[in-house]
Amino acid sequence: MSSRTAWLTLAAALLCGCAQINWDRAVYEGMRESARQSANRPGAQATPDPKLPDYDKYEEERRRVRKAE
Repeated sequence: MSSRTAWLTLAAALLCGCAQINWDRAVYEGMRESARQSANRPGAQATPDPKLPDYDKYEEERRRVRKAE
């Protein structure tokens, strides 16, 4: 197998793997983690921890609001 074929195969595998990621959940959990870390910073940059609900409760609330519309 040539190196070009190997690189193309690797790129295709990575793209297929990324397609399987639940992006909504990943972004939401990233926001929760960032808020938690910000709340733990000392000094003027500290922000209050907003206590965001976990993703499953967030999804449940989104479904409830969509039904109400």
